[in-house]
Amino acid sequence: MNKKMYMLLPLLAAQAHHAQTVKDSTAAIEQVVITASRTKQKLVNVPQKLSVITASDINKTSSADVTDIIKKNTTVDVIQYPGLLSGIGIRGFRPQFSGLTQRTLLLVDGRPAGATNMGLLDQNFVERIEVLKGPASALYGSQAMGGVVNLITPKSTGPVHGKMSGSYGSFDTYTASVKAGGSIDKRFDFDVSGMFFKRASNYRTGKGNVFRKILKGDQAKQVYSINRNGTIQDSLAYVNDEYGDGVTRPYTQYSYYTTSGRVGYKISSGWRVDLSSSSFVANNVESPGEITKNGTDAGLKDIYRYGGDLSITGIQGIHDLSFKAYLSSEKSNNFTVRNSKGEVIDNPFLSRITGYNWKGIQLRDQIHLGRHRITAGYDYNYAYGNLKVYSAPVGQQANEYTTSPNSSLVSNGIYVQGNLNFLDNKLILNPGARMDFTTFSILDTPGFINELQTGSKTTRFFSPSFSGQYRFFDRFAVHGSVGRAFVTPDASNIAVLPLLVKVQVRSPSIREILILRTKTAGLRILVSNITAMSYWRISLTSGPMSKTVSLPELFRRKRLW
Repeated sequence: MNKKMYMLLPLLAAQAHHAQTVKDSTAAIEQVVITASRTKQKLVNVPQKLSVITASDINKTSSADVTDIIKKNTTVDVIQYPGLLSGIGIRGFRPQFSGLTQRTLLLVDGRPAGATNMGLLDQNFVERIEVLKGPASALYGSQAMGGVVNLITPKSTGPVHGKMSGSYGSFDTYTASVKAGGSIDKRFDFDVSGMFFKRASNYRTGKGNVFRKILKGDQAKQVYSINRNGTIQDSLAYVNDEYGDGVTRPYTQYSYYTTSGRVGYKISSGWRVDLSSSSFVANNVESPGEITKNGTDAGLKDIYRYGGDLSITGIQGIHDLSFKAYLSSEKSNNFTVRNSKGEVIDNPFLSRITGYNWKGIQLRDQIHLGRHRITAGYDYNYAYGNLKVYSAPVGQQANEYTTSPNSSLVSNGIYVQGNLNFLDNKLILNPGARMDFTTFSILDTPGFINELQTGSKTTRFFSPSFSGQYRFFDRFAVHGSVGRAFVTPDASNIAVLPLLVKVQVRSPSIREILILRTKTAGLRILVSNITAMSYWRISLTSGPMSKTVSLPELFRRKRLW
């Protein structure tokens, strides 16, 4: 009997240790405070589907960019191309990596990130990432249809501390990073970081594993439609999926460096000011093109992104006040390195320039009324995009041209959001609403078409939302939400010049706005932040008034709308 007792003691000790670990983990989860809802809330009190990627998660994740961190720690749709080009999608919306009007809103510390390509965000200057799933136009306006990704940067205080790291891996890949932060004195504090990444050799694709043939990983199921006696039917076939296995892909080398920093000053016991900036620079980034073309459509590009913001926050009585101004820019210079036959040319030339600029301000007042909070605010955002294309070196042609007109998007939004707590925080209700006034403009565009008429159109959109949660027990709660979201048109929705020399003309009225309605319900069991069940339903409507016309017909038009 004693022997049995001795054998059970290690098992009981292990179970006790596991129980304590789960308890500590759960306790830690209960203390996680998020800001993606524009108000500080404990994660367990958010009546919506929200995931938090902590600093510990980030440190444990092997990643080349922010997209890698997100896709490995939460469930989102991801698109990643070689050559620093990536984006994510949430709730069924396709991932995007370009354009002013996307379906997933990217934020840095609660303000627009100023980036269309998620691969250009500084992963070395991120303390945690909040991923809010579901429409959030009632909080942030346009683009927050699928959800919101909010990158929180470090704000270190206390003794100055820091760390350095480096690595070397396959394909002569090496990285080096450094970061530091803390308080200089009682009023000043700072954070600074820098990172360098380089892949000096072309990478080689994998060549299967021991499970591949067992699981039929060497074949892919292909479904295509065929016409049989006037009837469209689906046909099924298995095709070889081993193409390119074990080959070394040319034009897959690249390098980049990032720098980020913040300095803060404590004005008084309740007020402070912070100034932040970041940069991303990547020169000679190679892109291999399609794998079936063996590098004959390879490309080369230089990428730049810069951003910064000024933030003033303070507490005055029951008011928690915030002011933030920001600006950022993103630019990509693409070079042609091969001719139309796939042959390497002696002198690569600049063939495409894509640029975006953003600037804006945010005002917010959070009013504390006992257990309840009311948040109201105003957002202003200006975004500008342009594209230039060169079919030959600049010195060898008279004019540049473009396939899309220059455009700008100006948004003014006012919102109010309630955070109401009843029954000792068992019942949480979050009603909210926002009114957006959006002005879309087609701007003067040399090289598009001579008959292009510039103009602007202003639309308004009302976005209500409501979410709630009821906690039956300490570890069990039900939550649900209903909401409405939208995204405004961009230049490609208004006028596009395809290769067939036709122009697609659309009127940028309220009918062109994509409108989403969603319902979400879920059960939450708080054991290491496990959500037992989550159900959501989306209804998407749009009414574009579009038609394709020939260029002569367009020339007779005085306006695009």
